[in-house]
Amino acid sequence: WHNRLSVWTLPFSLAVALAGAVIGLGGATSFGLAQQAYDGDVLAPFYPIFGGEPRIDDGSAGVPDVAAALRDVERRFPAVRSYYVIVHEPLTAGQHIQILARVPHRLVYGESYNFDARGRFLSKAGMADGAWGRQAVASNYNLHFGNFAGLPVKIAYLIFGSALCAIIATGPLLWLGKRRRRGLHEPALRAGWNAVLWGVPLMLALALVARFLIGNGAPFTAIFWIGTAALIVAAIVRARIAERRVG
Repeated sequence: WHNRLSVWTLPFSLAVALAGAVIGLGGATSFGLAQQAYDGDVLAPFYPIFGGEPRIDDGSAGVPDVAAALRDVERRFPAVRSYYVIVHEPLTAGQHIQILARVPHRLVYGESYNFDARGRFLSKAGMADGAWGRQAVASNYNLHFGNFAGLPVKIAYLIFGSALCAIIATGPLLWLGKRRRRGLHEPALRAGWNAVLWGVPLMLALALVARFLIGNGAPFTAIFWIGTAALIVAAIVRARIAERRVG
């Protein structure tokens, strides 16, 4: 079943892994690019893809006319559906409005439309019909998270993702089993992997409980990593003690 699931889910695994790598490495490499070519501005490497930012003006201003911008999107682009509004630098003289809208029959997460504070149209980013590289980047997000084609794709991602978890979980166990058949018995290594296998979901569940009991201020990172490390160490120590007793 390990081998079968690995083959059957290969297209899904490659798509999710490659899309996730592009998203993650884009953020990581932007720091290096910023230092080499953009005078330390970590946002500048993304401007050719997502569009740039207007000059910041900290002078005070009134509430922007978001409603006018939404009406203009509906009038200019009747086929799209607005779903997200961002007011950049709110209540300042440099404020502007960005509206994201879903484009039918496209994998991109949406098209981005830019307006000034009065709701007057400025530009669109071209995520849905611009350069192919820009379209590819905008498609990575939905491909990675399964946010396309509705509930059937969500269910398929749940099934394929569960299969991928099973592949990852059973792979080291099969490897350890082969080593044991060759006379290489490693109870501490097996115990450590079992702690990872069961400890990670346990710590995620504890972090969720902490979220409900404490709120967003809960130390989620500490709960997960310290708890997981403690479980692994405890499992290895217990296996070592049991091995000595048997020996």
